[in-house]
Amino acid sequence: MGFQDVCIEGDVLTIIHKLRAADEDRSCISSLIKEIKERGCGFRRLSFKHIPREANKAAHAMAKH
Repeated sequence: MGFQDVCIEGDVLTIIHKLRAADEDRSCISSLIKEIKERGCGFRRLSFKHIPREANKAAHAMAKH
């Protein structure tokens, strides 16, 4: 589709912090964080934004099905 500018939103603040961090993650999900960051290099711009769970109801509804 040719997306160049991507914003990923999530309601788990610790995950958003890990994705934004410049240093290497050493948590139990470090491999996932690393993979997301590596795949993000293909975009001109990639940002991670924290949003409250209440504002993320559509994503939760989609994830359940």
